[in-house]
Amino acid sequence: MNPKIKKGDEVKIKPEWRDPGDEGLRWLAIEDEDGGRVRIEPQIDGLAFKPNQVVSAGMLEVVTVPAVGFSGSEALRFAINCPGERGAGLRPFTDTVTISIESNDPGGVPGEFAEFMRNALAEWYADASVTVIAPGVECKI
Repeated sequence: MNPKIKKGDEVKIKPEWRDPGDEGLRWLAIEDEDGGRVRIEPQIDGLAFKPNQVVSAGMLEVVTVPAVGFSGSEALRFAINCPGERGAGLRPFTDTVTISIESNDPGGVPGEFAEFMRNALAEWYADASVTVIAPGVECKI
């Protein structure tokens, strides 16, 4: 059984349910899953009001955090995606946080530091989705 989708989770629509041309869209759950359904919205900059829709949770996959270590001079990057809460006057926003360690070795097992920092950022940016952007992968926010 898959864990329930929570508000702020980044999700992708499974290929068999996706509309043509939507392959590159980033989707965010804007409500907790309820009764096997969840409300999602595409993350598109520049829209005053983002469209949203309620879909079956079975149509979605939660985007997972890859295990990332440091190598060479590459930095660890995180995408921050906050859906906001318009009723409370909080506007949605996106941002990127970059962490660089001069020694390129934060210690611990591979991926442990990245997961610790992702959790810390998720706590700092309450109600935001925080995902690791693997070194060398461009941020598409």
